[in-house]
Order: sequence, then C-alpha cells, then structure tokens
Amino acid sequence: MSISKNIIAIFCTTVLLSLTSFAQVNRVSGILEPLHDAEISASVAGKIDTIHFREGENVKKDTVVIQLKNVLEQLEVNRRQVIFDSKAELEAAIAKMETLKVDLDSTRSLFEKTGVVSQEELDKKVLEYNLAVAEKEGKESEEIREGIELQMSRFQLEQRAIEAPFTGKVADVYLDEGEDCSAGEELFRLVDSSKCHFVCNVEASLAAYLKKGQMVDLEITSGLETVDRQGEIEFIAPTIDAASGLRKVKVLIDNPDFSLTPGATGELIIKINEVTK
Repeated sequence: MSISKNIIAIFCTTVLLSLTSFAQVNRVSGILEPLHDAEISASVAGKIDTIHFREGENVKKDTVVIQLKNVLEQLEVNRRQVIFDSKAELEAAIAKMETLKVDLDSTRSLFEKTGVVSQEELDKKVLEYNLAVAEKEGKESEEIREGIELQMSRFQLEQRAIEAPFTGKVADVYLDEGEDCSAGEELFRLVDSSKCHFVCNVEASLAAYLKKGQMVDLEITSGLETVDRQGEIEFIAPTIDAASGLRKVKVLIDNPDFSLTPGATGELIIKINEVTK
C-alpha cells in the first residue's frame, strides 16, 4: 500500500512540474529603430564652405560636419578681441583716481591740522576725486560690456560650424559645397545604431505581464536569416490607445557590431506561465 502511495505522489509531482514549466508563448511584431536618428539643421543662414563628412562616414560627437563661410564673423571676433584686450583707458582712469586720492588725503590733512586749506578747496578736491571714481567705474562697465560683446561675436562664429550632436554615421547630406542654406534648413541626417529600439504595440492584456527593466527575448530578421537577441524593456506607454486597445513598448538592444539594421522587422516573445499567471 505504501508503494502505491509513493507511485501516486511521484506521478502527481511530475504532472505539477510539467504544468509549472508550461508557458504560453505570444509573439508581437515590431520594427527596429536606431537609438538616435536626427535631421541636423543650420541655426543661421549662410553659404556652405566645406563638408567634412559624407554619406556613410562615421563621425564623433561635437565634431564639425559642415562648415559655413565665416570670414566676416572671424574678423568681428578679432576686432572685439582687440578692443577687449586694450586696457589703456581703464588703466589711465585708475591712475588718475589714485593720484587724486593722494592729493585729497593730503589736502584733508592740511585742512584738519593747520587750517591753511579752505573748506572750498577741500570740497573741490573731494569733487575731483568723486568724478575720477565715477570715470573709473564707467570704464569698468565698458570693459564688462566689451567682454559680453566678444562672447556674442564668438557665439555667432560658432553657429557657422555645424557639429554632430552625438556619435553616429552620416546617412544623408542634402546640400553641396557652395550652396546657400537658410536658418533652420536641414543639412544632413545623422544616425546612431550602436544601440537600437525594438518598437511594437502590445495588447493591453499582454502588456500587463511586462515591466520596465525586464529582459525579454526577440527574434530579429537580419538579411536572409533570423537572429535571436535579448533586450531590456525601456518604455511601456502609460496609457492604452483607445482605438486599438494597444500599448506601445520599446525594448533597448545592444548592437556593438552593427549587425542589426534599423528598419528590420522582428518579434517580441512574451512567455506567460499558465499555472502562475
């Protein structure tokens, strides 16, 4: 009798383990998007002088991709720099103030100790010194203004160098050297696919089994084959689309060898345990 009970117990345990390990597999189609994909435009109007990177070339962050002609802007920076560096007027105003301060102190001492200097003469010295102080402060204000104007001219110069906002590959260049561009006009497209987002829309009932930071399995079409990848859920839409009943999900995938191509299709695999769900 005890042997029969043991057999029944083993059988029940085996069935329970089988049920626990059984998972419902759901597949959700989606598309691969690059981590960054931006149309880079000029913030000022100008004429294109040099294109340093062409389609298909890699470029690092903050590297100049397109240079607009900048002769006038460079000359303005040089002019402002000369004005800012010239301290002659300020130094003269400081020297004048210091000289008048010594004269005032001497006159005040004579007025207080000997009385050989009149009040009127002392007041005149005070006025002269106060005017010198005001002149010196005015020159200091001019110095500050000239520094600000120098910074503004440098900023205008920098705006004519169109840089890459992130490391990536130039996908398109829309104008050529010698052509004019207007402010806000798109000059080139930059793509970073070192990491990709797998983007899909998941039924609300399935999305309930997903959470941010969760590792999930994916199957991505790469050329003529399908490759298995793992990714981390980076975003789940906080709302359900009223029309479709779906929630947008974004999965971040590392792509250091660039073997995955943005625009490729694939599937997110959602496994739901039938016993524990």
